[in-house]
Amino acid sequence: MRGFVEGLRAPFEVILKENTTRQGKFISYNRAIELANRDFFCILDDDDELFPDSIEKLLNVWNDIPHKDRIKFWGVAGTSKLTSELKNAISSSNFSYKSGSTYGYVDSNYDEMKFRFNTNDEKFSLTVLAIVKRFPYDPVTFHIPPSTVWSVISRDYLMRYTDLVVRIYHHSPEGIMSSHRTYQVLLQRTLGIVIWTSDDLNYNIKYFKSAPRYFLKAAFNYARFKKHLRSSSHKIRCPANDKLRLETQIADKIKIRNHLSLLLVILVYPASLVWFFLDTKRGS
Repeated sequence: MRGFVEGLRAPFEVILKENTTRQGKFISYNRAIELANRDFFCILDDDDELFPDSIEKLLNVWNDIPHKDRIKFWGVAGTSKLTSELKNAISSSNFSYKSGSTYGYVDSNYDEMKFRFNTNDEKFSLTVLAIVKRFPYDPVTFHIPPSTVWSVISRDYLMRYTDLVVRIYHHSPEGIMSSHRTYQVLLQRTLGIVIWTSDDLNYNIKYFKSAPRYFLKAAFNYARFKKHLRSSSHKIRCPANDKLRLETQIADKIKIRNHLSLLLVILVYPASLVWFFLDTKRGS
């Protein structure tokens, strides 16, 4: 990697930071955000590939936003594949196509696109660095999906989603709840799963009518993995002087505050309890 970077001869500064030990990609994300010193920021993982003009296209989209309105946005996004769901989201917008524009768009947020429009296509975004710096990825467990951070940002800012295909995504079946994962790996991610599902149940339950099965599954996994979190084998690992503070913060963070979500958790609790005992039996 160092030889590749040194041979780039790029007309801009290139900073290479290598981890001496495995720390989790979210710590690497946070370090990259801290080191970045330009106006925009984007993340390329090892399963991402861009076209030569992808960044240029997204910068043009940003420049098309009236200057007075940019304060409302935390970025602009293209896609890996123009799906029917994304087309429907764009066509539902009153301002979907500008006169003479070569792309369609909708100004929305991550949660609305996911739950209302069901756009699960892989997107690629160019984000405002000053905003991203205020919302670091949570390094406590290394296993909270980045979409949880995107959801938090979306409560305050819009994203301009376009139908521009700017990214090639090389699929990897390694999602946090992927069926390809063994239950041992899932149990290692207990805290991240509880934080992730509680966040959805607390803040996104307003989309229940659009995605009832999703929230029933979230309630099930919340109840199931919270039982594991309470077991002696899944205590929070951190320095002793931070332990009480972190445990207090996390206990508050994962508390269900929405009445409908609490009802869902109660409804699925018997099934989650059975699954919890099956987990412990398989792990014994």
